[in-house]
Amino acid sequence: MPIRPRLLSLPSEVLDDLDVRLRESGFADYLAHATWLGERGHSIGKSAVYAYSKRYRARIEAGRGRAAPLPGPSDAVKRADQRIECLKVVAAMPLCDLNATSDDLKAAAADLHRWAYEAPAP
Repeated sequence: MPIRPRLLSLPSEVLDDLDVRLRESGFADYLAHATWLGERGHSIGKSAVYAYSKRYRARIEAGRGRAAPLPGPSDAVKRADQRIECLKVVAAMPLCDLNATSDDLKAAAADLHRWAYEAPAP
């Protein structure tokens, strides 16, 4: 009986997150994924991540056909990234009040987000 890969014994939520990371990275950067797993308490080597990635990608391609594009990040992830970028911009603004609270910065970032991403185009 073949040995079950240790990576498959990870909790399902960790495997789901790894699947998303693999798709978003274009099934590359195995060392980064192994490091990410290690930071979560799972000692998995980059070779094991590569082997899992290879099998996972083959399953996707078999189900979708070779030419089908892989899905990108969800809308919720995109919105979260947009909000983070707005917060970075507001925090780095030279006119930013040095005594501003985190709530003040969040409010300014929310205003910037509404202006940049939610306002109708002219």
